[in-house]
Amino acid sequence: MRGQRRRIWAAAAALFLARAGWGQDVRWQDVVRLETELGLAKSGAFYYLLHLESRTLELKSRGLNLRTWNIVGLDQAGRRPEESVDRITKKAAGFVPTRSKIDPVKESEDEEPSSQTAVSATGEHQLQSLEVHDMPDRFELILGSGLKIICAPPRAAVSSVLAKTARALWIPLKTLVLTIRKKSFSIIEIQLLEKKEAQTLYWTVSEGQKIFIVNN
Repeated sequence: MRGQRRRIWAAAAALFLARAGWGQDVRWQDVVRLETELGLAKSGAFYYLLHLESRTLELKSRGLNLRTWNIVGLDQAGRRPEESVDRITKKAAGFVPTRSKIDPVKESEDEEPSSQTAVSATGEHQLQSLEVHDMPDRFELILGSGLKIICAPPRAAVSSVLAKTARALWIPLKTLVLTIRKKSFSIIEIQLLEKKEAQTLYWTVSEGQKIFIVNN
């Protein structure tokens, strides 16, 4: 706890010195970023920091970096996202991992327990918890601003070429349609180091958490 408070006070001191003009290489943009993250750190809640230039995604709390995901591939389409704090309003995947419902009568009639149950020393069936390897490795995060972040493992060479070709045809068409309708869209696709990294991210993300997007 003391270490966390020290980090928050250190950030606050750095912000004060930056505002006072200490250091000629301090940019106002850096001051704003520091002030923004200081506000997130003070809340005590978990939040994410997405650096588009350095290609990293960090899970943080009270200014402490809890986990970093390296982004090996990054694509953007539509309107460039603003540098701001947004809220994750929806986490969507092709399938949602769920525990199977246990029917005591049916289970007693089966010779073997289902894949998501285990037999205890007393012979009773117990529900197993879901683990990281049960999570989807491709999913979408929908933010309050409408920005969509697609998270996935790296593509194979052939899949990458096909995806780029489809995107080159689809994005201009969608942009034209939305322009006519006076609407806009913004999509970021991040490809993580491996399948397990994407599954771990899905495991940690919860709807309602905040994410700070840093452009450069």
